Amino acid sequence: MRKILSFIVCLFLNLCFIYGFSERDIISPVSGTWNNVQPLVLNVEDGTEIYYSITGTDPLRFGFAYDGPIVLRQKGNVSLAITAVDEKGERKDFTVAYTVKDAAVAGTENIAAFVQDIIAHPLKRYVSGSVFSIPEHFNYYIDETGERIFSGTDLHISEKNNVERFVPFTVTDGSLYLHFVLQIVPQQNSILHSKKLPFSIDNWNIISFSSAKYVYSVDDGAWSSDLTAFLLDRLTVHTIRWKTNADSDSDEEIFSYTLPPMPQLVSSVEPYGQVTFSLMPAPNDIGNSMNYKIGKVPQNLSLIRIADGLYDSITIDAFSGEELTSSFFAGVYYDGVYQGALQQQVIVDRLPPLPPVLSASQKKHTVLCADAEEGAVIFYSVSDPIEFDAEDIASMEPRFADARTGEFFEFSKGKITLSSVSEQPTFYKVQAYAVDRAGNKSELSELRIVADEYNIYVNPLSLTSDERDGSYVHPFSTLEEAVAAMNGMPHKRLHIIGNISVQAPVSITTDCDIVGKNSSLLFSERAYLSVQKASVSIKNCALSKKSFDKDDRQFITVATGSLLFEDCQISGLFASDGTLVQSFSSALAFDNASLTIHASSYSCNIKAVDSSITATDVRVVAVGHTCVNVSLSNSSCAMSGGVTDISAHIGRSFECVMSHIELEHNTFKASLDASLKRQGLEAVWKDADTIDYSHDNAVLYGDCKGR
Repeated sequence: MRKILSFIVCLFLNLCFIYGFSERDIISPVSGTWNNVQPLVLNVEDGTEIYYSITGTDPLRFGFAYDGPIVLRQKGNVSLAITAVDEKGERKDFTVAYTVKDAAVAGTENIAAFVQDIIAHPLKRYVSGSVFSIPEHFNYYIDETGERIFSGTDLHISEKNNVERFVPFTVTDGSLYLHFVLQIVPQQNSILHSKKLPFSIDNWNIISFSSAKYVYSVDDGAWSSDLTAFLLDRLTVHTIRWKTNADSDSDEEIFSYTLPPMPQLVSSVEPYGQVTFSLMPAPNDIGNSMNYKIGKVPQNLSLIRIADGLYDSITIDAFSGEELTSSFFAGVYYDGVYQGALQQQVIVDRLPPLPPVLSASQKKHTVLCADAEEGAVIFYSVSDPIEFDAEDIASMEPRFADARTGEFFEFSKGKITLSSVSEQPTFYKVQAYAVDRAGNKSELSELRIVADEYNIYVNPLSLTSDERDGSYVHPFSTLEEAVAAMNGMPHKRLHIIGNISVQAPVSITTDCDIVGKNSSLLFSERAYLSVQKASVSIKNCALSKKSFDKDDRQFITVATGSLLFEDCQISGLFASDGTLVQSFSSALAFDNASLTIHASSYSCNIKAVDSSITATDVRVVAVGHTCVNVSLSNSSCAMSGGVTDISAHIGRSFECVMSHIELEHNTFKASLDASLKRQGLEAVWKDADTIDYSHDNAVLYGDCKGR
C-alpha cells in the first residue's frame, strides 16, 4: 500500500510539469505604446521549442528560435508573432502588437539619467540586496492591469533572496511610458557538488540502473544485472549496493548509497514578508537530514527558478507593489544526488493596502471616520489646532500646507471627535496609513478638516449634495437647509455667501448671528422669515421680497425674541397690503439700516406690539395709498439720526398707541395729497396715553403727484 501511495505522489508531481506554453508565459513585451524598445522574455518549459518573428510572419518559416531573453530593437508598429511547439509537435500561436515611439528626454538630471538608462537597457539585471530607484516624478506598476499605481521610490529585494525570476515594470509620468524587465539574481551562487552514481533517480520513486558493468542489490536483496526501471517506496530508508563481479563470494569492493525517506518542503514567513522554504526530515529519518539540500529542478516550469548551487534553505522576496503568487518547485538533493521535486505554493505579499479613506462630518462636533480594506489596521496622526477667520481661509493655505502631524496612533475607536478651540474655525491636518496582515504599509492619506461648531455656511454654488454639512468646505446651498440644521443647537453664526434664493417660509428658533458679506436673501412669494423665542442678529445683508399675491402680506416677524439688523437693507414689494417687519413681545433694533416697502393699498415698514424698538442712523421709506412707517402699540421706540419718508395719499411717519417714544435728530419727510397737508396732518400721531420725549426733529412735506 505504501508503494502505491508513493507512486501516486510521483505521478502527481510529474503531472505538475505538464503545463504547456500559454499567454501567461509571455512576460514581455505587452501591448501598448512605449517610449523604449522592448525586451523579449518568455517562460519556456523544457521540451518546448519557441520561435518568433517581428514582422507578423510565420515564425516557423521566417522567424528565429528563442533561446533566452533578448532586446527587440525594432521601433514603430511591431507585430510580434510567437509559436510554441511542444514535444508532441503540436503548435500554439500568439501575437503581441505594440508601438515604440522615440520621446524627448526632459526633466532634472536624475530623471533624465533614469529614462536614458531604461531606454538603453530595457532588460536590466538586478542583484538582490541592491537598490533600484524610480524617481518620485514617475508612477509605476508591476502587474499589467495597472489597477494599483505607486509613486516612484527606492525599491529593493532582500539580500537573502536566492531565486532567479523576471519582473516586468511599467513607469510613466503621464506623457512618457516605459516598459522594461528586471532580471532578479541572487548576490552569490553556491557551488553544486554532484556525485556520479551508476543509477538514476526520477522523481523519487523510479530507479534505473544505468551501467551494465555492475550488478546491483537493493536492501540486501539478491544481486542482479537487470537494468529495467522499477518503483521504490520512498517513505522509508533504502540502501543500494553495486559491484563489478557478480560472484557473491568475491572479495571485490562493494559500493553503497543510502536513500533516505522523502522529506517535507515547509515554509515560513520572515518578519519583512519574505518566504523561506526548507526541508523537514521524515519522522523515520534518523541522521540523514543534514545531507539534504535544495537546488534546481531539471525541468522547472514555474516562473521562479532556484539559482545555481545547493542550499539549506531558499528565500523568496518581492518588490514593494508586487504580489507574487506562484507554484514553487524545489529540487531535492541528497549527498549531491538529485532525488526529485517537491512543490509548494508561494505567496509573497508586498502589495500595500489601499490608503485609508478619511472622511469627516460636522453636526454638533466634527467627527473623523476612517475606513480601510478588510483586515488592515489604521494608524492616524493629527496636527496641532490652528485658529483662523473663515474669511481668511485662502490666505491661510500655505500655513495649512506646512502643518505637521505628530505621533501616529492606532485608529481603534471607529471615530474621533475634533473640536474647535474657540468660536473661530479651527484647522486640523489628519494623516493616516493602513497596515495589512502581511505587514505592508499603505501610502499616506491626508484630510484637512475645519472643526467649527459655531459657524455654518450657506453658498448657493455648493454642488456636493451628498456631502453638504454646513462647513466652509461643504456649505449648505439654501437658507432653509441651513436653518433646519441649526435649529435646536447652541448659539451659531450663519454665514451667507453670495445671493441666496429663499423659496419657502423659514422659522429660526435658536440664537444665532446671520452674517453676510454684501450678500442677499431673496424671498419669493409666500416665503417669509420668522424668529420665534430666539435672539437673532443679521449683519451686512440685503433682504428683499417681491410678491404679486394679494393674500401674501408678511415678510419678517419676530415673536417673543429679539432681532437686530446692522448694515442691512430690507425691502418689500406687495400686491395689496404689506408689512415689512413685525414684532410681538420682542426687542427690535436697527443700526445703519434702510427699510423700503411698496404696496398698492397699505404699506407699513415696522409694526410693533408689546415690543421695544431702537433705531440709529436708519432710512425708512414707504410707498402706497396709505402709508405708516412705524406703528406702535403698547411699545417703546428710541430713534435718532434717522430719515423717514412716505409717498402716499394719506400717511404718517409714526402712529403710537399707549407707547413710549424718544425721537431725536430725525427728519420726517412726506409727499402727500395736497388737501391733506392743508388739514395739518401730523408726521407723528399719538394717543393721549403715549409718552413723548421727542425733540430736535424736522418735518418736510412735498407734493404727492399722481395720487
